[in-house]
Amino acid sequence: MNTKILAALAIVVVIIAGVGIYAFISSSSDDDAIEIAIVKHNFEPMYIADELGYFADEGVNVKLRIVGSGSESATALTTGEVDLAGFGPDPFLGIINNYGYEDYKWIGTYMLDNGVQGAASISSNIDLNDPSTLKGKTVGINTTISYYSLFLEYLNAANENELVIEYQLISDSGNIDSEKVNIIHTSNNALAQSLSEGKVDMIIGGAANAIVVEKNPEKFMYVDISDEHPEYKSYMPVGLMASTKVIEEKSDDILKVMKAIQRACDYIYNEDGTLNEDACNISIEALGNSWDLKVQEKYFTSAEWGFEFSETDTIAMNTALKNLDGKFSNLEDSVDPEKYYDSRFIDGLEEADYI
Repeated sequence: MNTKILAALAIVVVIIAGVGIYAFISSSSDDDAIEIAIVKHNFEPMYIADELGYFADEGVNVKLRIVGSGSESATALTTGEVDLAGFGPDPFLGIINNYGYEDYKWIGTYMLDNGVQGAASISSNIDLNDPSTLKGKTVGINTTISYYSLFLEYLNAANENELVIEYQLISDSGNIDSEKVNIIHTSNNALAQSLSEGKVDMIIGGAANAIVVEKNPEKFMYVDISDEHPEYKSYMPVGLMASTKVIEEKSDDILKVMKAIQRACDYIYNEDGTLNEDACNISIEALGNSWDLKVQEKYFTSAEWGFEFSETDTIAMNTALKNLDGKFSNLEDSVDPEKYYDSRFIDGLEEADYI
């Protein structure tokens, strides 16, 4: 066969091999790399650590595998395709529901988000400090994940305060009940558009909140809960998970990975506590999206960054168990952190003065 044809075929094979479900960012091509499954947003410290060489500084080779959702990240972990994976409470509960407590562990929370904060049209006059303002309004939210369970817990807290806030799930805006909160299931990717186009009055969607408000602050506003109403507050943790097998085989490297990520979390802030613009720019470039600096800044400041583990993580899981009906049929009504959490890595970060 003609050598030019062979060369062309080789290029085609390489291109085809490079097209897949996952995208990769690697600080090393070595076979001993620690592979981490991550979703685009909520995982900026990994991009920062990779860009600034923190993984190499700590003496560990890392390959980041970008997936489409927390569920895909969990699947990559349970199929053994990666060593570590990042996601929130509901994918983790799905893992222990299917595999039990022995085989997979939560090893540290590095991002904590206010679980009931969103964006709303200014004309809606929604105030989350006054749940009664949600009556008759439409709320776009992904009803399969923990943001939904935390929102339901917010409504439950309102009812405990004798406000009597009922809700209903509707498929579109054609069945709105003026006396209830009307929830429309909306996928994560459609949240910003749904609010922008007036299909809903409010969204609760993490990154989507900032996209809408920062692009059109004359029409949309952030909605949050003040510290004066702690009874309505709840939090969404995002952490790292690993199998017990990988923990036993690669515990030293896992600690190095977490040290690098913690350094990246620290880099998000300047010494005076203000936001580091360089961290924002690294994240914007790595994510390859159309976010501007204002969107990234708001996204960073809407959450807390840095490794920890606390009662908040367990509360979020128990809230998901309570409100995401039927998803975790093999689990009891509450989870025991002594069973699902491996403390050695947070302990290691504390001993090494990283946190």
